[in-house]
Amino acid sequence: MKNIFKKSNDYDETTGKPFTLFKILVLMLIMFMVLSFIIGASYIQNGELVETTVTKLGIMEMFLGSFYSLQYFVLQIILILCVGGLYGVLSKTSGYKKIVDKLSGLVKKWKFASILLISLFFALITSVIYNDVVILFLFVPLAVSVLNKANVDKVVTFCTTFGSIMVGIIGATYAGFGLDLTYIDMGAEYGSNVTTSWLILAIAYVLLNMFSIMRMKNTERKPVLMEDRFEVEEESTKSSAVPIMIVVLGILSTFVAYGLSLVTEMEDILLLVLSAVLLYALFFIPYFILSKKKPGKNRCWPLIVALASLGLIVLVGYTNWGDMTESTIFSDFNTWLKTDVSVKTEEVSSIGVTTEVDTPVVRDLVGDVSPFGSWDKHMACIYIIIFALVIGLAYGLTLDGTIGSFANGALKVLGPACLYALAHILSIFTSWLPIINNIAFNLLEGVTVFNFSSIIVLLLVGFLCAVFIADPGLMGYLLGAFLAYKFPSNLASVALVVNSGFSLAQFLVPTGMLLFLGLSYCKISYTTYLKHIWKFVLGMLIALIIVFTFVG
Repeated sequence: MKNIFKKSNDYDETTGKPFTLFKILVLMLIMFMVLSFIIGASYIQNGELVETTVTKLGIMEMFLGSFYSLQYFVLQIILILCVGGLYGVLSKTSGYKKIVDKLSGLVKKWKFASILLISLFFALITSVIYNDVVILFLFVPLAVSVLNKANVDKVVTFCTTFGSIMVGIIGATYAGFGLDLTYIDMGAEYGSNVTTSWLILAIAYVLLNMFSIMRMKNTERKPVLMEDRFEVEEESTKSSAVPIMIVVLGILSTFVAYGLSLVTEMEDILLLVLSAVLLYALFFIPYFILSKKKPGKNRCWPLIVALASLGLIVLVGYTNWGDMTESTIFSDFNTWLKTDVSVKTEEVSSIGVTTEVDTPVVRDLVGDVSPFGSWDKHMACIYIIIFALVIGLAYGLTLDGTIGSFANGALKVLGPACLYALAHILSIFTSWLPIINNIAFNLLEGVTVFNFSSIIVLLLVGFLCAVFIADPGLMGYLLGAFLAYKFPSNLASVALVVNSGFSLAQFLVPTGMLLFLGLSYCKISYTTYLKHIWKFVLGMLIALIIVFTFVG
C-alpha cells in the first residue's frame, strides 16, 4: 500500500508495474463504494432532482458489476490482445527488426521533427475516428519500439503516442466514441462548432509537444528507457512475398473492379475475377523473374506492404468519412460489393415454378460487412488475425509457431488490457447508482446563463463525469436532458464545454479511456507521470476557459 504514496523518480521501474496501478484502481472502486453510502443515487426529471435516497453498493454488487461490464468492453479487450498477438508474430521476423532499425535511425537524425510528426498522426486520426480510440493501439507498439530504440525518454514516448491520442480526444472534431451522444441527448447538432474543436486540437497539440521537447532538451535529465515488449527475439531464415501479395492484391482487386463497374456494363462478378487476374499477373510475373536472379534474399518490403495495407484498411474503415465529406462513395461501394457482385442461379418455388435469381457471392461468402467509415471494433480484430497468419506464413513460421507467437504477444499486453477493463467498471456502477446526477444538479443549482462562471462549473461537471462514469456516452444519457433544460439557448456550446472537461480529465484520472493502459504499457509510475503532465493540464485548462469565453 505504501508504494502508491512513496516518492518516485524517473528511474523507478517498480511503480509502473501493472500491480501497483491495479492497487490505485482498486482504491478508486473502494472510494466509489464509500460514496454510495453518502451521496444519493438520483435522477433528474424536468429540471428537478428525483429519488434522492442513498443506495448502497455492497461487495456482491461490486463483483457483479465487474462481471457485467465485460459484455460492454470485451471487444476492446480482445482488440488489445489481438494487437499484442500481431506484434508477437512480428517479433519473430527479421523484416520487423529491419523496419524498426531503419525508422529509429531516422528518428535519431531528426528527433524533434519525428516527435512532432508521430504526435500529429495520432492526434489527427483520433480527432476523426468513428468508433473507439482503442483502435489506434494498433500503431502504438511500433511507434513505442522505434522511439525507445532511438533513445527517447519513456515519458516523452508515452506523450507522443498515448498522450497524443488523448489530445485527439480533447480536440475531437468528427469523432464519435460517445462524445457525439452528449450533443444528441441535448438536442444539439453534432459538428456545429467544429471550428472551435479544431482550435482546441491545435492548442492541445502545441502545448503537449512543447513540454515534451522541453523535457528532451533538459541536458541534466538522462533519458529513461524501458525494456521493449516486442523486441525481435529471433530472426526468420527466409521470407516470401507470395502469401502477403495474394491477400493484398485480392483486396485491391475489389476496388479496381468497382471502378471498372462504373464505366462498363460487364458483369460485376466477371470484373472482379478479371481485376484479380490482372493484378496478380502484373505483380507475380516480374516477381518470379527477379526472384530467380536473387535467390534466398531475406527482404523486409513484403512486411512493409502487409503493415501498410493493414494500417490503411483500419484507418479507412474507422475514419468518419460520412460527416467529414458527406460523400457516399464507401456506402455505394459496400452496396455494390454485397448486392451487385452476384451470379445467376435457379430457384424452385413451393409450387414447382423455376425462376432465375441473382445470388450475391461476396455477401454469402464473407457476410454482412459495414461500409468503410462505420466499422465496429470486431472488424479490426478479424483483419489483424488474418494478417498475423499471413505474415507468419510469409516469413517461414509454421502454423503452430505463428499461433504460439500470437499467444505470447497477447500475454505481453494482458496486464495493460486488464487495467483498461478495470478502469471501465465504474461505468456499470454509475449506471446502477447514478450519483453524478446529484453532484451535477447541486453544482449547477442557480446557474442558468452561459458565462464565465458557468463555463468553469460545466468543465468541472465534465471532469467529474470522467471520474465516476468513464463513458462519455453514459454522460450524455444521464445529463443531456438536464443540461438542455438549463441552457436551452447554448446547446452546442454547453455540450462542447462538458465534453472538453471530460476529455481533459483523461490526462489525470485513473478511470480515463487510455491512461492506465498507456502507463502500464510504457512502464511509467503514476506519480512520475503526474510530475510531467500537470503543467500541460493547467495550461490546457486556462486555454479552454479563454476559448469558451471569447469564442463560445
